[in-house]
Amino acid sequence: MLITSDLKDKVLTILFDNYPYGHYHIDDDAIYKELSIDFHLLNSILEQFQQKGLISGLNARPHAIFLSVEFANASDFINSGGYQAEEKNIQYQKALLELEIKKLRIEIENLSKSNPKILPSLNRLLDTAGNIASIASLLIK
Repeated sequence: MLITSDLKDKVLTILFDNYPYGHYHIDDDAIYKELSIDFHLLNSILEQFQQKGLISGLNARPHAIFLSVEFANASDFINSGGYQAEEKNIQYQKALLELEIKKLRIEIENLSKSNPKILPSLNRLLDTAGNIASIASLLIK
């Protein structure tokens, strides 16, 4: 099973709704059953939550998981749409970047038609723009 933005949002919502304040021994069996996941998958998600500041004090073992939900951080993240909104934003940014590169390509083609002598320079400019787009798409994650 892949870790999806939907799965991460569901786990975070369960934690937020059921363990809002303090340090808890969570009912991991209920989470495994409700979401059809195992300890290793849940632990991977929880480690990411901790890195992101959504939980703290993670102490996870196959038979018991303890953690604290960082209520304000988790609340803000959930209210902003969670992982699904984050993923949609990345897709939007990539699409916008691709659109801007296409517009640049059209402008360069139009310039080259009006002045064929500058075509080699324009092609180099277009290659550079393509390289920048490739690098930027790697950074938008």
